[in-house]
Amino acid sequence: MKVRAHFLTAAALLMIAAAALSLTTLRARQKLGLPGLPISSVPIHDENGAVARAESIQFPRSIPGFTFSNAPVLTTELSYLPPDTTFGRGRYTAVDGSWSASASAVLMGTDRTSIHRPEYCLQGIGWEVGQPYPAQVTLADGTSLDVQRLDTHATEEQEGHRVEVAGVYVYWFIADGRRTASHWERQYSIIHDLLLENTLPRWAYVSFFTTCRPGDEDEAFRRLGILIAQSEPLLSRSTTAVRAAR
Repeated sequence: MKVRAHFLTAAALLMIAAAALSLTTLRARQKLGLPGLPISSVPIHDENGAVARAESIQFPRSIPGFTFSNAPVLTTELSYLPPDTTFGRGRYTAVDGSWSASASAVLMGTDRTSIHRPEYCLQGIGWEVGQPYPAQVTLADGTSLDVQRLDTHATEEQEGHRVEVAGVYVYWFIADGRRTASHWERQYSIIHDLLLENTLPRWAYVSFFTTCRPGDEDEAFRRLGILIAQSEPLLSRSTTAVRAAR
């Protein structure tokens, strides 16, 4: 009985070792797909002014009706995302000063954990979020961009008073020639390409966020849509023809 138990244990260990060796071999041969966003040699900084990454995703600077300013990557993000993650950050402000929106891009390298659910980040900085739901933005060429919309709210201190603030967060995913708003489609494409092409798709997620008064979320989304419609074609101009994720 003991001999059989030892044999089964040894067989199990051999199977685990063989599986580990197979995974190591597959990873060594694995190719990394092309990014769906243009990577610039312009460095991006953290909130303390230090260089966070030597390369960055550059958002378009010249959008009619808006001024653009650079924004930093937070050191908290740098601490928990893989070191080969590439970032893009910026803020668009309407020329009349009536509102502004932050823009963000997170591009994975060889570690797919760079791409995560944006809800976690929002909750981490104090926003309460509802369930994301699909929406569409009509781009300048008349095509539709599928996005996920998250309505958020928080309480903040303003002039000694606690004030309720709302926000609208819009995001989607893009890889080389692919675009989707679905986490499941993105994850399926990773499995599909790894198994059939031994290639890891290099996904990024792009997001825009603006605050508003509670009850004005639909108007905030409309404004974000105008900004996204003008900036998205310029942001992804270096990619091949965009298609739905497999």
